[in-house]
Amino acid sequence: MAISRVIKTLNNLSKAFSDIDDDFFREGTKEYGEEIQGRLLDGISGGYDIEGKTFKGLKKSTIDIRRKFKGNNRTNPLRESEGLLDFLNSPNLIQSGKVQVMLNKPTEEYMTHQNEGFITGDKSLVPNKSVPPRKWYGIPKTYREGGTKYELFLSKIIKKINTKIARIINEG
Repeated sequence: MAISRVIKTLNNLSKAFSDIDDDFFREGTKEYGEEIQGRLLDGISGGYDIEGKTFKGLKKSTIDIRRKFKGNNRTNPLRESEGLLDFLNSPNLIQSGKVQVMLNKPTEEYMTHQNEGFITGDKSLVPNKSVPPRKWYGIPKTYREGGTKYELFLSKIIKKINTKIARIINEG
């Protein structure tokens, strides 16, 4: 009797593992991608980069230029317009595969420049000025392999698999 029970349990386990397919992992990575998107939005709103460091503040001269020539009173880095927030809020920012999450490229050239740092052009209000990089875009440190959020995500997936296995074993 015991051997037939073991065989039944092994057959049930085989069926359970066949349910752990691409869709199972794609659903998990989609959820993870949405968490990354939320973290990037929090970073822009809260003024910190993908490494968790606070953005360097704007100089008084930059704030004065924005007020005088652009009628803009915002003093937050990367918030002169809502372009970055609109990009990060877009539903197609994240591409999730069955085992990975990828970010789509920024839609505007200035977004890439902000992430990498740049020197203003000759036609700028302040020509040849060095603008520091503000790493607002990319996979945040805690979401990369080995990071705390990454480990939590991995644990969540493993727990789902273990729950599925335990249920099958208990049924057998």
